[in-house]
Parts: sequence; structure tokens; C-alpha cells
Amino acid sequence: MNKKIITFTAGLLFLLSQTTTTFAASSIQFSAATVTVAENAGNVLVSVARTGDLDTVVTVDFLTADNSAKAEEDYTAAVGTLNFATGQTNQIIQVAILNDGLREAMETFSVMLTTRPPFQGATLETTIHEVLNTEPLSLRAFNPSAPLDLETICLKCLEKEP
Repeated sequence: MNKKIITFTAGLLFLLSQTTTTFAASSIQFSAATVTVAENAGNVLVSVARTGDLDTVVTVDFLTADNSAKAEEDYTAAVGTLNFATGQTNQIIQVAILNDGLREAMETFSVMLTTRPPFQGATLETTIHEVLNTEPLSLRAFNPSAPLDLETICLKCLEKEP
């Protein structure tokens, strides 16, 4: 039975949420570093946990990225936003696993958390244009305290010519 392993490359991000006059910090991270599922599992459920200040609403974006597993061949690419309500500590990301029926070695793809999508357009068409023609902004441009290794991983996942 073929298996796919999902790795979580950006496993920890510190987010700031503004409430009226103060800033409150929450930590958002994956509940596990990796999850392994059979290719015929249908879906993988990725648990995301929130700790720290729970008195505010926090949002975090997520996206998948190819490693040896390829989107639309081995899994369905996923991009979205998790909304943590006041007091909410857990959310689930669901990614569809595609069973191609081929006998293969273990395949992997990544799920990443981000506080901002790497490309933002006013419409789907402008977003696609940005994805195809614009280099992503570095993570440290938004958060100078972000670890350099994390920024390197994110930029590697978003390369046009990997």
C-alpha cells in the first residue's frame, strides 16, 4: 500500500492581533510535525493549535507545496484561511489525497502557515498573473524577527523554477 507523508515546514508562527488599544500575542502551530496516510485514505486532516492569548480573533492562512508528491497528481492543492474565534484553540485543514493506483515510494508534500498569502490580487486573474510573473516578497519583509531558515524554506517552496 502506497503512503504519503505530509510535512509541516512552517510549524510555528507568532501572530499579533490588535484589539482596541493593546496588542495580544497568540502562537499558531501544527499539532504534529508530520502525518502519514495511505494513498487510498481519501483525505488527510491536519490539526492546527492556538496557544497564548485566546482573548482575540486570529486568522492564519495556509497553503500546500509540492515535494516529491505533486499537486493534482497525488493530492489536491489547498489554499485557505483558518479563523480562530475568541477562545478557540484548534482548527483542521483538510487536504484531499489522490489515489493514482501506481506502486510508488513514499511521497511527501508540505503544508505551510502564513499570516499573509504570498500573492494577493484584486481578482483571481490578477492573482494568477502575480503567481506566474512576480517574485514573492520575503517573509522577513513583513516580520524582521522571522527566522532566516523559515524564510529560506518559504521562498524555496514558492520558486518559479525549483
